[in-house]
Amino acid sequence: LRIHATLKAKTPLHVGGHSDRLDLDMPLAVNGRGEFYIPGTSLAGVLRAWMERHLDAVDVDLLKLWGFQQGERGAASRVLVEDAVVTLPAGLSDELWDGVGIDRQWGSAARTIKFDRSILPRDTTFPLDLSVELPPEHEKPFQAAFGHLLQAVKEDGLVLGAAGTRGLGRLSLEGLSIRREDW
Repeated sequence: LRIHATLKAKTPLHVGGHSDRLDLDMPLAVNGRGEFYIPGTSLAGVLRAWMERHLDAVDVDLLKLWGFQQGERGAASRVLVEDAVVTLPAGLSDELWDGVGIDRQWGSAARTIKFDRSILPRDTTFPLDLSVELPPEHEKPFQAAFGHLLQAVKEDGLVLGAAGTRGLGRLSLEGLSIRREDW
């Protein structure tokens, strides 16, 4: 299966990366061309975690679908999730937010723990492109698993990146297309 859609940030979004800037504690992920992007591994992790939490009723072996490593045993994933270059809303750029660390003992702002985080603004979009290999013995369960996942994301959205429990990273799914390729 070739699955393509657009994910749109309904709230600001932070997917972290590395930066040489000394004045920024939590930069955004940037690819080799200097573009903001969402690593395919980040998207794959969120999709796999959703399936692990919600697909008890579907008869699908998630280890055979997503792959695994247990000691010297393992299997490759049958799902390939592409990196996604970000498109910022017209006229906007990334934003710099500051925050403070919380003292866990007192439940208040910790002294001398301030940080800066780079944020992608609301309405940022990026593609969701994935390929799913459907071996004959698992074709129907794998299709069903992705059907449930995509329907849920379309209806309820998805949360990606840092600070999701604080309201960041809420995504909606738009423009879904699924194409079957028979090799």
